[in-house]
Amino acid sequence: MAQITESKDLIVFEEKHSVPMRIFFFFCGLLAFLLPTYELLIKPQWFRHYHISQLLTSPFFIFPLLIVVGCGLLFVFCVVLTFLGLNRKFLFDFHGKTLHYTFSAPLVKLRQEQYRHSEVKDITVVREVELEGADTYNIVLTIKTKRYSFGGFESPAEAQKYKAKLDAWMAQ
Repeated sequence: MAQITESKDLIVFEEKHSVPMRIFFFFCGLLAFLLPTYELLIKPQWFRHYHISQLLTSPFFIFPLLIVVGCGLLFVFCVVLTFLGLNRKFLFDFHGKTLHYTFSAPLVKLRQEQYRHSEVKDITVVREVELEGADTYNIVLTIKTKRYSFGGFESPAEAQKYKAKLDAWMAQ
């Protein structure tokens, strides 16, 4: 869920990936790669008993190799999540009638976009169906041809409350 800060003239929705969480994802991916690699390829000492040409044709070696390749792909996904997962902030300024959208990541420089309230075409609440646990509700902004989704509210009433505030921002 986004962290929400409200004041008289501002509403800020902020979604952050903390540094400890990024480190956790990196080490989970690393562990998911190193353990199967050691247990399935290094520990059995395949290369001591067989020549490489025999190994590449043996299903007893190919199957563990495929598992390790899959774990390597999981590690790559975790590294991408660690270094490219975005921190996003939506700042709605009632006084200036603008939306400031900023996003960054450890390997992505800080970028800012600014929109006038008249450029926002539509604000809707969308239900996100979760496979496990309760569904969440996001606010979706349509600006020109872009769609921005944020919020992650647990109840539709809470999402509708903030949608009403943003509708008031648009109506100014």
